[in-house]
This record gives sequence, C-alpha cells and structure tokens, in this order.
Amino acid sequence: MKTLRKVLCAVDLGPRGDEALCQGDALARLHGARLTAFHSLQSFARSAPLFSHLELARREAFVAVERRVLTALTERVRAVTGRGPDDSEVALGSGAPHSAIIEAARRLLPDVLVLGSGPPHLGVDALLGSTAERVIRYAGCPVLVARPCTATGPVLAATDFSDPSLPAIDAAIEVARRAGAGVIALHALGIDPAVALSTMNGVAWPALDPREVESLRATALRQLSRALARFGACGECLVSERAPTAAILEHAEKSGTRLLCVGTTGRNGLSRLALGSVADDVVRRAPCPVLVVRLTRRRPGWFMPPGEPDRADADPDALPGLPLSP
Repeated sequence: MKTLRKVLCAVDLGPRGDEALCQGDALARLHGARLTAFHSLQSFARSAPLFSHLELARREAFVAVERRVLTALTERVRAVTGRGPDDSEVALGSGAPHSAIIEAARRLLPDVLVLGSGPPHLGVDALLGSTAERVIRYAGCPVLVARPCTATGPVLAATDFSDPSLPAIDAAIEVARRAGAGVIALHALGIDPAVALSTMNGVAWPALDPREVESLRATALRQLSRALARFGACGECLVSERAPTAAILEHAEKSGTRLLCVGTTGRNGLSRLALGSVADDVVRRAPCPVLVVRLTRRRPGWFMPPGEPDRADADPDALPGLPLSP
C-alpha cells in the first residue's frame, strides 16, 4: 500500500481554507507526510507593456502583495496546524484558481490534493461547476474534498465492482487502518421490487421476485468480501436495494461516516466516476469529506489495484451488467 509523502492543500485564507488545512494536516500526520499550503493570486491590474513605468509599478505592487500573502499563509498554517517552516511549505500561484491549483499539482506532484468545501449543496453554493469541480476533473492525483464533519464513525467505500472503484476501497482501508477506524464497503443494487420496472446499472429490468433479489444480494455480499480481502482487510459489507445516490448518502448519515471514498478513471472527470451519473450528487451532497481516487496504470497503491489480472469477466459471482473491468 502506498504511503503518502506529500499532501498539497489549496487554501483561500478563509474558513474553507482552514478546513482544508486541518484535514490535510491530519492526513499528513497519519502518514508522516510533508504538508504544502498553496494559494492562488489573481492579478489585480491589467498588464501595460506599452507604458513601461505603469508596468513596473504594477509588478512592484504585485510583488508586495505576494510577500504579504506569503506571510499570511505561513501564519495561517502555523495557527491551524501548529507546523512551522521545518515541516511545512507554502507556495503561491497566479491566474484562475482552478488553473493555478492544477498547475501546482502537476509541478509539486502531491500524493493527495486537498480542497475546502462548504456544507452539502443546498442551492446556489454548488460544488460542481466551481473551482473544486474543475480541479477534480483534471487533477492527476487523488482529491480530498474537505467538508466540516464531527463524525468519528467508519470510513465508507462505495463500489460498483468496476476497476476504477477498487482503488477507493484500497484508500478507505488504509485511512481506516491508520486512523483506527472501521471500514464499510457498500454496493447499491438500484432495484425496487415494489415497482413494475426498476433500473439497475442504467438499464430497465422487469420487477424481480424476492428470491431473485436475495440472490443478487448474496452475490454482491460475496463480491464485497472478496474486494476487501483483495487488499488484505476485513470490514462490514452492506448491500442496498435503493438507488446508488440515496443508498450512499443514507448509509453515510446513518453510520456517522468520517470519510467517503469513490473512484474515477480520470479520463473524463466526473463523467467517468466509477459510480456513474450519481457521483456528482454524492460529492456535492455528502455530509462528510469525500476522497476521489483515480485509477491509472502508472502508479501503485491508491492509483491502481495491485497484483491481479485486469479482467474477471468469467467470474461466476459477477453481477449482471457489473463487469470487473471497464
């Protein structure tokens, strides 16, 4: 399992930035990783290349602002985390916040990028469509959406048994192990025997009788147990008949989840989240921090499942419409 060495926190010098620093610091301490705080500055005056004296004044003013912000950022890191220059770093970028954060992630190569977020989406303050959504879409590393949460329950990993969802289980297991917390692996069947037609994995299916539902549930439970065993862990396995969004949010609230983990391939942002079309709602509405872990063939640990063949299409326990490989 991958041990984190560098945690990058995108900070806005407000309450959300403090939450990102707090949770980023906690994650870094669990792994003994170095913490870097990053803030994006937007130019406050247009460039004036035809008027050299104005351009010089603009640059001098911007440098002065940079110094003040660096000082404020250093003090903020010390106040929130207790870290000094010996075990933390501060960095600045310029331009649109999402572009600056993504560029910083590419340059600094963090193992995890932490972003601050407000309470679950209630209307105007949507996470998706904002800086956070764009960063999640294009960042080349796992992204922790830090949301204020006092829950001390288990770590919840939601999976549809596809390859992109497996690194999220791995990450959930590692966070839980280091934090001394339990692990819940959850799969949502997305069926409702009470209605004439139901939807499972985006396909309309005839209503199932109770015996068929129980068979699907038993198969899913076996798959969850095997997914946990794949990473050498034990945990609670839950199967819900509800739609994925409702099931994930319900269990996160009911179990007092401290962290929710989901997975993505990283090829087309949130449209490729392992949980499909419900993933954006989960990230937006979850009552706790959400760790979005991406699948890649280039790095081990949280980034790809270790040591097993890519495909398992011949698996007799595989659920209909839920292949273990995309």
